[in-house]
Parts: sequence; structure tokens; C-alpha cells
Amino acid sequence: MEIDNNLDRPETNIKQYFREFIRTKTLEELIASDNRVFAEIRDLENEKHYLVTQNYKKFVTATETINNVKDKIYIYFRLNPLW
Repeated sequence: MEIDNNLDRPETNIKQYFREFIRTKTLEELIASDNRVFAEIRDLENEKHYLVTQNYKKFVTATETINNVKDKIYIYFRLNPLW
């Protein structure tokens, strides 16, 4: 039985995949696969951290911009009343 590497498909039977994977791989292949998975997880965690940080910086910048505009509008209308 050939192992289907497309784990993203909804119809993939994960238990069967791993049983077959473990049965057909050598210890060295299992260790290498484990190392690859952990490296991918670490890369994804780093990417997530970067994206969260970037989005937080954008949020802070947008908040500061809104507050600056609000303050300028407030000062403008205090100095130039409409009536």
C-alpha cells in the first residue's frame, strides 16, 4: 500500500496514514520526519509571531493617527467656533 502524502484532504484517514507510515519507514526515516515536522512547526510559530507583531504595530500606528486627527479637529473647532 502506498502512503498518500496529501494530509490536507478531508477524506484522509489520519490513523491509517500514521499506522502505515510507521510500519513502512525505518527508524532513521522516522527521526528525519520528526525533525522536519518540528522544524516546520518552529518556522510557522516564528512566522505567526512576526505577523502578530507587524499587525500590532499597524494597530498602534492607526490608533495614534486617529488620536492625532481627533486632537487637531478638537483644537481647530476650539479656535474657530462655527457660531
